[in-house]
Amino acid sequence: MGENRDMEVNPSLSDSIHGEKLYSSVWQPDQRLQKHLCSTAIRSIDERKSTSIQGVKGWFFLKLRDTYRNRLKQYLLVRTLVRWTWFIVFSFYQRYILVGLECLRGGEGRRQRNLIALSDFVMDRGLRKQVLEPVEKLAHGDPAVFPAEDRACFTSVDERELFPELSVVAISAAQVYGASNLVLVGDDVICHDLFDCQRDATSEELHRRSWLQARSKRIRWLSNDEFPVSVPAAALFTDACAQNYAHWLSEVLPRVALFCSEARYKNVPIIVDAHLHENIMDSLLLVAGFDREIITLPINRGLNVDLLYVTSVTGYVPFGHRKRRWFELYRKKLTGHSQGVFSSKALGVMRERVHSCEAQEQTGNYLPSKIFLRRRVGVRSLVNSDEVEAFFTDQGFLIVEMESLTFQQQLQLFGHAEIVVSPTGAALANALFCRSGAQVVVLMAKHEEMIYRYWTNMLNSLNVGVSYVLGEISKNRDLGIHGDFSVDVRDLKNCLRVLSVK
Repeated sequence: MGENRDMEVNPSLSDSIHGEKLYSSVWQPDQRLQKHLCSTAIRSIDERKSTSIQGVKGWFFLKLRDTYRNRLKQYLLVRTLVRWTWFIVFSFYQRYILVGLECLRGGEGRRQRNLIALSDFVMDRGLRKQVLEPVEKLAHGDPAVFPAEDRACFTSVDERELFPELSVVAISAAQVYGASNLVLVGDDVICHDLFDCQRDATSEELHRRSWLQARSKRIRWLSNDEFPVSVPAAALFTDACAQNYAHWLSEVLPRVALFCSEARYKNVPIIVDAHLHENIMDSLLLVAGFDREIITLPINRGLNVDLLYVTSVTGYVPFGHRKRRWFELYRKKLTGHSQGVFSSKALGVMRERVHSCEAQEQTGNYLPSKIFLRRRVGVRSLVNSDEVEAFFTDQGFLIVEMESLTFQQQLQLFGHAEIVVSPTGAALANALFCRSGAQVVVLMAKHEEMIYRYWTNMLNSLNVGVSYVLGEISKNRDLGIHGDFSVDVRDLKNCLRVLSVK
């Protein structure tokens, strides 16, 4: 085994190799964060009240979901049956039966509305916007790919050349919902400017919270809250993907950082999703500040805001790709979907606010310079992880389980690392906090719908190098890009050799 002084001076890190949590005596989370989490500055909107019948129904479906995930999802036949039931049977119920019942009783909550981009809405209404950053030119680079013949996966991608200006606009009489960045104003539903309704599918559609007609740009909001709460003023930062750590760090938190960095908005409360992971909340508190009022909004819960501040999009990758309807087999499959676009200026502001507020105590030389992120749970797992981990251990890398680390610990770990190797996944978004000149090696499966350039587009402007080692999906192929995969250790050796890693 190669020499690893980091493991010798820091026994708690070596414990992470065996799946044990780090000793709290090594890295202490910032006590200011834990204290603020219990303060009155965080206002939690209560969950939607339900009848006893609805409560029993909710309990039943929760148990059914858990049984499926824990016991039945491993079987291909069951997965296929569940998908057909969800996409056809429940979709028919939501789109036609539920909407029909709404019309019969004279309700308008689920009526059809216009889907309109934020910039178009501002122009149509003649609203004033506060420009925070002008249009910026995006930098594009070609990453190193192993094996070399797989470089073709990174060609023929339509890349956006410019990122739109970053601004804040105040909208009167708006309604927002938890787990969505869509804004309801009268007969309009506002989306951000990078959303392409002809190509991009949304989480709201997948989870049957909305019904979007892409051709006509019309939308029905199906999760109608008949008893929304009201507040006089607030800024919106809820998002369907906020629970995902990577989406949070790269798309939501930079918007929060931009808004909160403006002194003129220092007294405006911010709205975020309820039940966010404690690491996400820690990052929010570092960026928003400890005196900012925070409103947490549960999923499907409506909030009426007399004056809503909306910050334009700072980063975006589509939740999914819109598919043809079953009777449109004559149409060609859509191509050229975005693989992620990010504002380097917004990411820079976020990084500065996080680093300026993080705990003063640093562990310095006790931190490893070469780390491998273990991923053995969930989707996109590395099938030959034992072989891969043994290789990297011999190369002097430290194997780290990110689930055992606080946000502060992750900041310090990535801030000190010179090279990070990891299967693609949310934990790798911490590379946003790597120092300039650091190297990131992404292990990823080959698939026609894979967003290969996601990490390159995110990290390229921060002067963090990105390389890829591609492998073959070898398990759960029906899951598409989320199938488990393996990589060839020979490709890993070639990658480290080219990067001159010793």
